[in-house]
Amino acid sequence: MKRSYIFVSLLLLMSIVDACGPYSPPKNSRSSNPLELAEQVIYKDLNLKLWVHVRNVSQDRVNDLLVAKIMLENKKGSDMPIEIKAKWLDKDGYEVKDAWGMRPVMLKGYEVTTQEFIAPDPGAVSVRFVISKPE
Repeated sequence: MKRSYIFVSLLLLMSIVDACGPYSPPKNSRSSNPLELAEQVIYKDLNLKLWVHVRNVSQDRVNDLLVAKIMLENKKGSDMPIEIKAKWLDKDGYEVKDAWGMRPVMLKGYEVTTQEFIAPDPGAVSVRFVISKPE
């Protein structure tokens, strides 16, 4: 009887010590890199991908700030409201704080339009665009 108490106590102690170690993400099929690391344009609604075509994405540095442009084409014959957000990333891949949220854009039927975004901080080295439907 006493042995089982010692064994249970030892298991409890080992689980507490193990829980106090540094966090490491699980290594299984459910853990994967964020989409923002692989894709420059992310559609929050996949139906938009059918109608909103990204023709070009470019970025340039002007006066020490990153300026990004995205050229969009509405493949639908009617007007389509969308929202675009520029997610600025620093050299380590962390998002740079931006006071601007989603930018509303009205795409006219079969229109091609270019939207320009300016980084809020000189530390931004790359950009990702998030396209979604207005809520």
